Amino acid sequence: MTEMKLTIKMPEDDLHLALEHMKREFSPGLHKTWSCGTRTVGFFFRFHPIGSAVDYSSLGGSELAAFGITFEYAAGELEVDYVTSFVNKGMCLKGLENTLLDASIGRWLRLAEDHGWETDYAPRKFKGHECPQCGAIYVYEDSEIDEKSQVSCQNCGKRFSVEK
Repeated sequence: MTEMKLTIKMPEDDLHLALEHMKREFSPGLHKTWSCGTRTVGFFFRFHPIGSAVDYSSLGGSELAAFGITFEYAAGELEVDYVTSFVNKGMCLKGLENTLLDASIGRWLRLAEDHGWETDYAPRKFKGHECPQCGAIYVYEDSEIDEKSQVSCQNCGKRFSVEK
């Protein structure tokens, strides 16, 4: 599972543009928003079969992405939190997950630029590493690498050393 936060400074009059963007980005049927005084909060969520551009059928089943976003708007700032998870019989397709997440963040950043909104977002740093035990190659965020420069293989679970 990956979690990501983006903050966008925008006037309240533009909040409807952000909500329309979220409805396009996510399933229009699986969302809820609430206005609570000077705050607006909500969530958007969708399950998404991984597209046909890549055939993962050899992995032994259908792949499913759970892609969610929560937001809070108050005092001129929209905080957007992403929570994503890709599931295939317990296998996390992290490289694909990060690609789709980065594409979605990119669309937010373009929308903000088009409307002159300020953003607070630091891109994540990823490194691909091959497990010496099973040969699987996965992408790990710097925060997943422990103080001994080790990670757990997402395929076989064995720990191995990586370069930061």
